[in-house]
Amino acid sequence: MKRLLLGVFIILLLTGCWNRRELNEMAITYGLGIDKDGDDFVVTAQVINPEQVSGQKGGGASGTRSPVILHEERDKTVLGAIRKLSRTASRKIYVAHLYILVFGEDFAKEGIGDALDLIFRDQEFRTDFYVFIAKGSTARDVLATATPFAVSPAQEIYDRLRYSNRHYNPAKATGIRELISNTTAEGIVPVIPSLLFEKSTTSSNQESSDAPVPEPPLPTGNLAVLDRDQLVGWLNEGQADTFNTIINNIKHAASKFVCKEDQYGAIESTDVKAILKPEFKTSPKMNIKIKLTGKITELDCDQFTTTPKEIRQLEKIIARYLEEMHTNNIKEVQEDIGVDIFGFGREFFRKKPEAWKKLKNNWSETFRQLEVKVNVAVQITGTGTTDDSYLKRLRKEKNKR
Repeated sequence: MKRLLLGVFIILLLTGCWNRRELNEMAITYGLGIDKDGDDFVVTAQVINPEQVSGQKGGGASGTRSPVILHEERDKTVLGAIRKLSRTASRKIYVAHLYILVFGEDFAKEGIGDALDLIFRDQEFRTDFYVFIAKGSTARDVLATATPFAVSPAQEIYDRLRYSNRHYNPAKATGIRELISNTTAEGIVPVIPSLLFEKSTTSSNQESSDAPVPEPPLPTGNLAVLDRDQLVGWLNEGQADTFNTIINNIKHAASKFVCKEDQYGAIESTDVKAILKPEFKTSPKMNIKIKLTGKITELDCDQFTTTPKEIRQLEKIIARYLEEMHTNNIKEVQEDIGVDIFGFGREFFRKKPEAWKKLKNNWSETFRQLEVKVNVAVQITGTGTTDDSYLKRLRKEKNKR
């Protein structure tokens, strides 16, 4: 009996994975693009070229060929187009290592629900990739653009957004889970980043070299606003800054302010916290309290920062500037875009459920007319390596001459 049990145990250890695939059977895809052409879905896959990648790392290949290969197919369904990619890829498109998913702008205007449904159902898709909309172009244009720093353009775009999301106020990284959740959530709509396609300005008679000259990097454009699954507008940089502040997507970034006419300063935040408090008496109202803590990093202003009194004065100047900026940006979104990107409705749903029952059926119109009060509190914790203003001392010396 012991021998039988031992034999069964050994057999279990020797069994392999029932659904395993060898690397040479898979087309590892870092970027996937989906466009719409008439009634057809057009799917573009940015697949890693293993020979070139291994050659670049080990120095065995010349590097004259691209480290990625583009495959494109079309069908009446997204899955059908992905399956057709095997005709040219000769391997199964493997999306478990996906970095970015890009939707063309025209497709996004029609609605990306069909694609999201496939991704939500398919177990091979992980959820740690970023989603973009190709502003003014197609997803294929974006995936075909060369980038200079990473083996895969998709990987570089991913890394660039991950970095800017931590350091640049208007940047917003959106994952597939957040996108799918906000397309069906109450009181909030999805906002995702965009990519701008720029053609190369390299002259055709430029000196040739072994490696192709990369096209300009893809800059992250304005944030795209969706109403459920359809693209309805774009946020400019100022509006995107306010959006990220309200949803608490800003931690360590720089905010400019005006202390006097044509005199600017910058405060680098070490902590930014926004608290939303919905109010409903005779009509709905949203109160937003923003607390910003940071250090002065630039000060082209007349104010000294040597005494606590002057620092408190500067805190008030920054607070007033940010209050006015955020208030104006919110009004612009209400008037020009007209959908609730900030999640004001979600706050009513969470904190004022009885009021939300009265408001939710006509929330889009209510949001456009909603009274919003912004209050900003600023705390300056330092002024860099100097207490005085170098620029003011420099101007004094110039005036003496």
